[in-house]
Amino acid sequence: MDGGPDGAVNGYRQVLIGPAHPNFAGGMAMDFPGCNYGQNDLFVFQARAFLEQIAGLDHLPPCPPLEEGLRNLRLIEAVVRSAESGGEVLVG
Repeated sequence: MDGGPDGAVNGYRQVLIGPAHPNFAGGMAMDFPGCNYGQNDLFVFQARAFLEQIAGLDHLPPCPPLEEGLRNLRLIEAVVRSAESGGEVLVG
């Protein structure tokens, strides 16, 4: 979503992904602009980023640490507990 332009010309944009995008270059089955990717490809991109980070390559954004994932799971658990208790604010 692009809210930068004024009025009638702002809104959703289509970005054709291809070799010019650093997070995808060399990781698609067909490294060609506008070639679609699916849910399975996203898992491949995620695995690639993880393995490249382990290998010490730094041309992809770093994967978040495990602590961040654990924090997210605790937040989701707190939301579920709050919903089960009628929306009560829970501390701790």
